[in-house]
Amino acid sequence: MGRGPGGGIDELARLVAWAGQGAEGIDWTAVERRLGHRIPCDYKGLVARFPRGVFNDYLTVAVPGDNGDETDLIGGFEFVLEDFRNWRSNEPDMIPYPLYPEPQGLVPWGGSTQGETFFWLPEGADPDEWDVVAVSSDGSGWRRFPASATDFVTAVVTGTLRSDVIAHDVQGPPRFAPYPDPVDESATRRDWEPHPELEWLLHGEATPTDELPRVMDVVPMPQEAPAPLAWETPVRQLGRMLPADYRALIDAYGAGTFLDVRVLLPGAEQEAFDMIAATEELARDLQERYAMGEREHGERIRPRVHPERNGVIVWGAREDGTRMFWVTQPEEVNNWHVGVVKPDLISFIICREKSMTGFLASYLTEPDHGAYGRLRGAVGDPRFVPARP
Repeated sequence: MGRGPGGGIDELARLVAWAGQGAEGIDWTAVERRLGHRIPCDYKGLVARFPRGVFNDYLTVAVPGDNGDETDLIGGFEFVLEDFRNWRSNEPDMIPYPLYPEPQGLVPWGGSTQGETFFWLPEGADPDEWDVVAVSSDGSGWRRFPASATDFVTAVVTGTLRSDVIAHDVQGPPRFAPYPDPVDESATRRDWEPHPELEWLLHGEATPTDELPRVMDVVPMPQEAPAPLAWETPVRQLGRMLPADYRALIDAYGAGTFLDVRVLLPGAEQEAFDMIAATEELARDLQERYAMGEREHGERIRPRVHPERNGVIVWGAREDGTRMFWVTQPEEVNNWHVGVVKPDLISFIICREKSMTGFLASYLTEPDHGAYGRLRGAVGDPRFVPARP
């Protein structure tokens, strides 16, 4: 196989017909110092040969700086690690390996457009001998491969890797598509529209129910009752009526944080709790993310965001960048179901049977809340902290 410095990279570039260059000027000493690990040489060669992009419309290789800090390799994978830690705290047997930054803990180096994550298993002193571990999007499938990152990518694009962890739609000839340079003004920037394939976001399968009593059963109300809210003002600012269970929750608690979820309010004085600002921010983030990922997806696809017709409205947020929203269809607002978008802006989870209070009640009372995994700091009894000016 291609283990060792640069092993297999030239062959991979030939297979995908790539003659360009990748990232330049990375301070690998600083990256390794921050990570606390040496890094396999073949990975450094991959980053030097291939820019940010996607192999076979499926596999992406992380590059230091993806999360804004040029020495940060973990970046957006932190939320994946957090989910795994949360799952492990409730089902220890579900996670068969330690997780970074634990000793010999899995270190993420890549992912897929289907939600799989690819890790190094740092066993042994020589990182060039580390194996790859692939994990399915829901954490149920784990497979270890005696291969370097380069070998693994090559096996994926050539179709020689067979595993139930790898998405079944990885097909076609080996290929690589770089992401458009976001600072390149010559790159195509045509107007974009929601893609028909995402219309499924607009249709619920079950009528959500008001579960505010469940929230009140487990979370004490503030000793100081919030000031009565004249809903005409925030509704006018947002331009939409909002579900009755949400309005009743705000009337009872006010804007604030339930465990680690900030519940937002249209026009809130505190910017961090402003529903309008959060929804506008999601629209900007999605526009940028899907513009950059045009080649990854074949064309620009995204869900609609308010004030677009049937656009989602953000009602909650976490510090890691996860956001909770309403799917504003059907027209009857009390039948809106909710969803979650993770920090990668690709992973959308739709809870067709859940109202806003139904989601919150489950989140507060179920330690392992499916794919929404709480942050490590969000432990202990359910609680509410009012927003402060």
